Amino acid sequence: MPVAIPGQQKKLKHRQLYPTAFLVPCWYYIPFKDLLLKFHIIHSTSYSYSREVFLSPQILRLKPSTHIHAIIRDYKLVCEPPQKSIHWLQDAFGNSLARIIFPGSLNSLSINVSFNIEPIDFDPFDFYLEDQAMIFPFEYEPETKRALCAYFEIAESGPFLKVFLEGLKVENVSTVDLLLQVNRRIFETIAYTEREEAGIQTCEDSLSGKTGSCRDVAWLLVQVLRNLNIAARFVSGYLLESGEGITDRISLHAWTEVFLPGAGWRGLDPTTGLFTGSGHIPLAVSSSASDAAPVSGSVSECESKLSFSSTIKRLYN
Repeated sequence: MPVAIPGQQKKLKHRQLYPTAFLVPCWYYIPFKDLLLKFHIIHSTSYSYSREVFLSPQILRLKPSTHIHAIIRDYKLVCEPPQKSIHWLQDAFGNSLARIIFPGSLNSLSINVSFNIEPIDFDPFDFYLEDQAMIFPFEYEPETKRALCAYFEIAESGPFLKVFLEGLKVENVSTVDLLLQVNRRIFETIAYTEREEAGIQTCEDSLSGKTGSCRDVAWLLVQVLRNLNIAARFVSGYLLESGEGITDRISLHAWTEVFLPGAGWRGLDPTTGLFTGSGHIPLAVSSSASDAAPVSGSVSECESKLSFSSTIKRLYN
C-alpha cells in the first residue's frame, strides 16, 4: 500500500483531499534527512534511423536546473557518435542548454547523461505568501506581472476546457486550497497513459478523451491556471522514485510550476495530484511546452525509432 508524503499528509489531513490509496509511491515519501541517500544516475536517449541522415544543430536540455532540491555532482554528457562541437548557453528562461553539431551523416545517435545526486529533504508547503495573495482571486504587483507576461498567455480554448473551468470552486477560497483543488481535479479527471506520439495533446483532446501523458496534463494545468489569471509555466525533468518496497527508478517527466507572490515558483504535479517533492528534478522551464523539450532539432527525411534507458545505483558513504 502506498504511503503518503509525511509533510503533505499532515498538512492536508483536515481537508481529506488525498486518500492514501490514490497516491503514487515516490521516493520523497521518506524523510531523507534521516536516510542521507545518494544516487548515481545514467540516462540514455537513443535514435535509430532507416538510412544515413544529416542532423541540424541539436539543442539538449538535459542538465538539472539550479532551482532543484538536491545536490548534483559529476555531471557528464556524452554522445555517440562523438559531436564535432558542443557549446553551453543559457536561454531566455534561464535553462542550461547544450548546442551540439555532429560531423557528416549518421544512422544512429545516443545521448548519455550521468550524474550523482544527493536529495535535500523539504516540506513543499513551507513557503510564505504575501497578504494580498492569501485569498483567491489576487492581483500581482504591476512590475511583477510585466515580468511574467509570457506566463499568462492563454493558448487554448474550447467547450471541454470551459466546462472544466466552470466546475471549479473559486469563490471565497484560499489560494493554496484553490491550487490543490485544480491539481487534484485534473488528476481525477485524466487517466495517465504513456503516449509515444511526439508533441503535446491539446487541452480539448485531454479532457474529451480523459487520458493523457504527464506532459499533456502538465500543459492542461498550465492553461487552466492561466485562465484563472495565475502565472504558470511548463517544466520538463526527471522523476526519481525510491523508498521502502519500491524499486529505485528514474524517468523523464513533466509537471507545472506556478508563481505566487512571496513564494516564487512552486511545483504542482497533476500526474499524481500533489505538490512536487525532492524526487522532481527539473531540466527546463518555459512558457510553452515546445521550448522545454529535452531534445530538439531537425533531421533529414527518414523513418526513426526513439528509445530510452536508465540505471540508478545507490551510493553509500
